[in-house]
Amino acid sequence: MEDFEKELGELGDLELGDVDDINLDEIDSLEAANAAETTKTDDKPTIVQDALGGVTTYVDIVFCIDVTASMAPIINTVKNLTLDLYDDLITNMREKNNRIVKQLRVKVIAFRDYYCDGPYAMEESKFFTLPDQKTEFRNFVASLEAKGGGDEPENALEAMALAMKSDWVKVTNPNTEKARNVVVIFTDASAHPLEKSADGVSEHYPTDMLKNYNELYEAWCGQGSCMDNSESYTMDKMAERLVIFAPEDAYPWSDMAEEIDYAAVVPISAAEGGAELGRDTIIATISGSMR
Repeated sequence: MEDFEKELGELGDLELGDVDDINLDEIDSLEAANAAETTKTDDKPTIVQDALGGVTTYVDIVFCIDVTASMAPIINTVKNLTLDLYDDLITNMREKNNRIVKQLRVKVIAFRDYYCDGPYAMEESKFFTLPDQKTEFRNFVASLEAKGGGDEPENALEAMALAMKSDWVKVTNPNTEKARNVVVIFTDASAHPLEKSADGVSEHYPTDMLKNYNELYEAWCGQGSCMDNSESYTMDKMAERLVIFAPEDAYPWSDMAEEIDYAAVVPISAAEGGAELGRDTIIATISGSMR
């Protein structure tokens, strides 16, 4: 497992344009070795691939998008990829990951700042099943406006916590199928520490929110025993993936890349709204995370 975390640490140090250089075969082989060890212990059959040689995969993606005033570039980029996301992602996963996407659902959580924007701080969509509901998906993203935000930190961690409580897909036979539950965060700012809520919050701040970074980490790892609402944060350790497009030196993004399994951070410039981030990099990084 130590070698596996080392490989994922390298994935977390991406630079723009380096996504195609990730050695996905090595990462997948490490995951396969880890799964094989579990199989040996539990005496379970190995995963069965479909007739085309790809692993059948059910994918849920929750996009947590900073929609404060500076974020117009990335909002426009996400708008432009909505209609083609299904085709682009399943093609990329088939060609580079050897995975057959049986089902793809996407959801959006748009966030600003509870301390400045009150009732406009968070907006959540339902899951859209692609490609059938791609127009609904596009319409929701098209309705997002880059405005508000106040001070520089935003409530990205609250958005991540909300994403973690999603009704994630679960496979009925994990020996023949795989699930991937992916949280994707876009922000050009640091995040307010969850601990800040102890100093007072608006009436719109979630009453059941995690209280600190440690609780967030434990919830992600499926260890929420210290939380009153721990059952709401039950994450599938093998299915979960975290992809972050954010300034590398802003709290807490680089720490997450080092501390959280299956996490990757692609650095973007602070306060520039992801202007340098292209759709190919987004698709390749999300796809690559699902090995």
